[in-house]
Amino acid sequence: MAGMMLGRERRVPLLFPIVGKFYEDSFRHAGISYAMRQHGFARDSQWKLIAHTSESCCFMLEASVTTHKNYPFVYRLEMETWLKKNTILTQYCSANLDSTQMLYASIVGLPKNTYKTLGY
Repeated sequence: MAGMMLGRERRVPLLFPIVGKFYEDSFRHAGISYAMRQHGFARDSQWKLIAHTSESCCFMLEASVTTHKNYPFVYRLEMETWLKKNTILTQYCSANLDSTQMLYASIVGLPKNTYKTLGY
C-alpha cells in the first residue's frame, strides 16, 4: 500500500507535529528557519502499512528527506486501529529516534466526519 487514503485531499485525519499554527507558518531551531503549515504534515504524508489482521491495522510515518526539510528531527509515528465489538479504537505512539531532544511534537486524531457525529 503506497499510502493510506481517507479522502481526496487528505490522507490521514491526524495532526502532527503541530496542532495549530506557527506565527508566519515557520519556526526556528538551532538558528535555522523551517516552514511548517498549519497542523503539520502528517495528514498529507505517505504512511506505510506495517501490520494488519482481520480486525486491526497499524500504519507508520517516519522521518524522511522530505519531512526533514520542515521538521529536522528523526521520529517514528504509529497509528493502530482495531475493531472491538461495535467500537473502533485508535492508538497513537510517537518515538524520538534522534540524538537530540525534539523541539516540539503534538498529536491529535480527527476521525472523518466527527463533527457530524458529535453534532458540531
